Amino acid sequence: MEVKRFTVPLDSSTSTTLTSLWGDIFGGGYDPLPGLYAGEEIHCNDDTIFACIEGSSIIGTLHMTISRKTPSLAGFGEVATLPEYRGRGIATSLLDVAIGCFESKDGRALFLGSGNPAAQRVYERVGFLRLQNSNIFARILSDMPADDFYSEYFEPCGAGEVLAGSPSERIDMIPLLAFPSPSPILDCNLNLFSTTYTHQPSCMGLYPKYESLRQRGGEFFALRNDKGRLVGLATAVMVDDACWMDGFTHPSFSDGLPTLLRAAMDWGTGKTVRYRTKFPVDDSFKQTVFSQLGFRPISADILEWCSEYFCAGR
Repeated sequence: MEVKRFTVPLDSSTSTTLTSLWGDIFGGGYDPLPGLYAGEEIHCNDDTIFACIEGSSIIGTLHMTISRKTPSLAGFGEVATLPEYRGRGIATSLLDVAIGCFESKDGRALFLGSGNPAAQRVYERVGFLRLQNSNIFARILSDMPADDFYSEYFEPCGAGEVLAGSPSERIDMIPLLAFPSPSPILDCNLNLFSTTYTHQPSCMGLYPKYESLRQRGGEFFALRNDKGRLVGLATAVMVDDACWMDGFTHPSFSDGLPTLLRAAMDWGTGKTVRYRTKFPVDDSFKQTVFSQLGFRPISADILEWCSEYFCAGR
């Protein structure tokens, strides 16, 4: 057996072979990404497929995505082995090769997700640790303890700028969404909740939630700090006659949330004069921020807030 590397963009034959293999292994839980494999995100991420080959057949894979904006971060997906070859250490071999490759690029933090107990044991054996209240596993490649890495990564600095969301957020949003935020609902448009209160089952499946909102005609926005690190996300989507919007930041960058939400409101300008959001009535921080933006509660008995004023000139 040998491990071969395929760098995105993939040729059509390799893409077809891999997507067919992943479809067979993952079944209905697999969502192919033909655009990604064709190179549509090459300006945002560096994608490599590590494949274990026996004879002329691919019997195991691992897909590594390195963020170009934050090359110290990477995510693993499509860690898969054909059923008849399991138990032979193929996943471990692929993980060792991919980890070594990322480490050689001065990478610092790897993320992957799994709800499979057998797979989780494999990840833990190669140094991954499960993050709080989630199926997200992280491996910090430096000697720094994980908590110290996250403290340094989200160290307070300037709030930076708000940008339209892009595949650049695919990997960068994982540590942000995994952080145990004090706000129970991170984004009502995507049903994303803080790991402080709710189990997060996804990892590499987080970015597709934002992409699916865009496919429904909505938009999302990213707040990056002065170091270029992703520290906040917001969304906006039209539902009937209202623009539903929401967002969150890492607590160290909460001062940037109003600016981030204004970007979502600006997106709605010309589409509506009515904005809506939803959050628990005891979330005093979001209540303060949305009140400053002109929102008022519809009722104290329901988790819905609404702004009904015209935003001409935005």
